[in-house]
Amino acid sequence: MINLYNKVALVTGSSDGIGAAATSLFSSLGAKVTKVRRNQSKLDKVAAECQSKSPHHYKPLVIKADFTRDEDVVRAFNETISAYNRLDILVNNAGIAANKEFGDPGYLEDYDQIMHVNVRASKGAIINVSSAGALIAVSLYAKHKEIQSIDSLEKVHPLKRIAKPVDIANVIAFLASDASRNMTGSIVISVSGHLVVDYIYNTYITL
Repeated sequence: MINLYNKVALVTGSSDGIGAAATSLFSSLGAKVTKVRRNQSKLDKVAAECQSKSPHHYKPLVIKADFTRDEDVVRAFNETISAYNRLDILVNNAGIAANKEFGDPGYLEDYDQIMHVNVRASKGAIINVSSAGALIAVSLYAKHKEIQSIDSLEKVHPLKRIAKPVDIANVIAFLASDASRNMTGSIVISVSGHLVVDYIYNTYITL
């Protein structure tokens, strides 16, 4: 059983989606959570849900911050350490993406911004969350445009389903817990078999 009792976790991008699901799950597993995002109202709403699920009714520390700004990154860490006297788990979930291709005007500016936000990390567990696109060398953008609905996406995935935020949150909780103590520098993929799909022929890639 995964246990995060009294662990201190800072989760960026935690006002919705995967970040919100992760902080909610962390709270239910006994962790003390710092939630970071730019949208204050969404942060407050999810924080209330986290407190209600905490077995000890821990109230999350809520920090409105923009992780493209160095001073906000430093402030988020300082406020977390000041509140809890330590940090055990860092989840980098405040990712951004761009649709520009290599060589397009502005490509390098977009690349610099993406790296500035996405590749940030801090003794404890450090978990970086990204899309499956980070593992694919070629652009699937044009191929994805042919798939018009969630239903059609589900049909071509081997598991016949699309991952929900809680699915990814379960993986994050495992990686943050002592159950994964023998793992480091690992890439863990949870994409319903997405990486073995050939989107041109709507079939699976065989190895």
